[in-house]
Amino acid sequence: MIAWLKIRDKPSFAFDPLSVTNFAPFERAPGATDIREQIIAPVPNKSQDLKRAFIHEMYRHALTLLRDSDTIVAIGYSFNLHDRASYRPLLAPWAKSTGRKLVIVSPDADNAAKTVRLYLKNLCVEPVPATFREWVQRSYPGL
Repeated sequence: MIAWLKIRDKPSFAFDPLSVTNFAPFERAPGATDIREQIIAPVPNKSQDLKRAFIHEMYRHALTLLRDSDTIVAIGYSFNLHDRASYRPLLAPWAKSTGRKLVIVSPDADNAAKTVRLYLKNLCVEPVPATFREWVQRSYPGL
């Protein structure tokens, strides 16, 4: 018998970056992170039509998580103006509340912060010009 793939009425998926082994100096402590609290939102205008249900569900889930978050950390993301269609639907509603902060960790964080500030003027954006490893070694500045 062959098990054929079928499109579900509702997508079912999980993303667990800590399951990657040999990602020194980081190790996974079993049960330390709830994968339901992690999200990598895909870029809608660069994805194939077949992934629309997945993208819609990821954005819905991301907005739910963001609603209860005061700080977002973006690691290695440039916030390119050409990708604005992918991140603006997430950041714009979130930035309407006061006291929220976006921490951008990237060697080019200052430029990324300038881009975000162009259209989210009230959002506190803290650039951390560092690689991920440097950020960790410095004990997570910005948090």
